[in-house]
Amino acid sequence: MYYVYRLIDPRDNLPFYIGKGKDNRMFKHEQYTLNGKHPNGNKKLFDRILEIKNKKLDIIYEKVFETEDELLAYKFENEKIKEIGLENLCNSIDDKTLIGIANNTKNSKWYYNQELDKYRLFKKDDVIPEGYIKGSPRTKKAIENWWNTISEEELIEYKNKMSFSLKNSQKHKEILATDEYKLNLSNGLKNSEKFKEYNKKRTGSKRGRYNESQKNISRRKSSVLINSKGEIIQEFSSLKEVCEYFNIKISTACVWIKNQKQIKDLTLKSI
Repeated sequence: MYYVYRLIDPRDNLPFYIGKGKDNRMFKHEQYTLNGKHPNGNKKLFDRILEIKNKKLDIIYEKVFETEDELLAYKFENEKIKEIGLENLCNSIDDKTLIGIANNTKNSKWYYNQELDKYRLFKKDDVIPEGYIKGSPRTKKAIENWWNTISEEELIEYKNKMSFSLKNSQKHKEILATDEYKLNLSNGLKNSEKFKEYNKKRTGSKRGRYNESQKNISRRKSSVLINSKGEIIQEFSSLKEVCEYFNIKISTACVWIKNQKQIKDLTLKSI
């Protein structure tokens, strides 16, 4: 038997959450909250229940509809939410939007019902009701609701968790090792305007060549080549001249000047 229920705040006797479930489903939100977990990943509902419990008050539970038809229960739930107004409730756009945070998303897949305009998770062995097709709730509206309800600490935790999972995913590692991925990455870089612009500014990419760029026009660094008696053998007004004289890259020229490179009986140093 499926039912639609209301959670009522004893301080004003007004409903603050509408849900659908069976068995002891309507009591689970309070149990999750008292265990320090967000019910369905819903921070707003978590805070409201905690606020009531901290006042040493009891939440009022009320069943408002019962049926054997789950689809009918969903319809009634949606009607009640629209009747009261989502802005007056702790219901989120979808109570399971926070993928990766809600514990009940494990080993489940998302399905969408166009008639109800509702997403739902089903386990592998569940019988999928008629009207549901595979689909994810990662819509713009759902994501906006996520950012508005999640705390900064939870967001950082979620990002770290997803990043760690991706880095340690065997499937992801296998994808990175494929020739197709490398080719797509290479083509993506070649066609990237930002990468093309970066390449234009690169200097000393090939030994013995120095390509002047706007960044390095002002990069003047005077240096001299002196013998053991301190006599100046050659003067350089820029790094470009050093590169051309010794046929080296700009990075090598910088290191040579910094370390006062000894070349036979000569020394390269800045002035």
